Amino acid sequence: MIFGLLCAVLASVCYGSASVLQAVGARRTTTSANLDPRLFIRLLGQLPYVIGIGLDVIGFVVSVVALQLHQPLFVVQAIVAGNVGVTAAIVAFMGTPLRRAEWLAISGLGLGLVLLALSAGAEKDVVLATVWYWVMLAAAVPVGLIGAVGLRLTGAPAAVLLGTAAGLGFGITAIASRSLVVPDQWWRLIYSPALWAIAAGGGIAMLIFGLALQRVPVTTVMAFVVITETIVPSAIGVAWLGDTFRSGFVAVALIGLTLALLGAALLARFGEVDLEKISVGAGRDGGDDPRQIEATG
Repeated sequence: MIFGLLCAVLASVCYGSASVLQAVGARRTTTSANLDPRLFIRLLGQLPYVIGIGLDVIGFVVSVVALQLHQPLFVVQAIVAGNVGVTAAIVAFMGTPLRRAEWLAISGLGLGLVLLALSAGAEKDVVLATVWYWVMLAAAVPVGLIGAVGLRLTGAPAAVLLGTAAGLGFGITAIASRSLVVPDQWWRLIYSPALWAIAAGGGIAMLIFGLALQRVPVTTVMAFVVITETIVPSAIGVAWLGDTFRSGFVAVALIGLTLALLGAALLARFGEVDLEKISVGAGRDGGDDPRQIEATG
């Protein structure tokens, strides 16, 4: 169990670090007005974004390991949600000071994660019918539509829709990973709709997230992402996937989840992230100057 928790913590650190690097790469890239997959090609021309993708891959792998080691979804997703605190701490280290409220939010986030870890009970093995994986795969379509609507908006509404859509995509990946059954002949996974659901959810989430980073501050969009990708999979895990609480620890889990989500919500108030100190080369590919890209606070 300890190793599973450590995997979840490592995933959080990887994701939080990747977010800052991806924000740097996104700010150096030409802004896209639509859900254009070619954005990935442009982003892959930016070294910080590529490094961020590498950290995302590591984070994803160790989070799946944590889930396969019988860690409840509500614990793993909440710990992964802690990456918004990692992001804010890195931004502060880069020279953008956090106010007392932000440091309190990070502290509350950390305390909430500890309480959630303490409240986790024994996991029950639940095998989903194949049809549910097809449902998860199909769910990527409305998630993409939500993201498309968000791209037509500006300011806070854009942050809410884009962050929520990305969070739902990552949520699909988490749910499919939690319920994934690896066959003895592992290469047969290529035929599994669960694997395709993981790929579809993660792919649409990363595309929307990359577009969001061009429009809103990284900590703002991350807050909406982590709130969504924590609440939805956690509820599904408890309701249908066999996740349980320790006897008498339901209240502790609810307090922990509340603290974690409040911490993320408070960090959503964090203003513009000053990335220009490490984005000196912004616009070198013909893209917009990052100072001209609209941001919300």
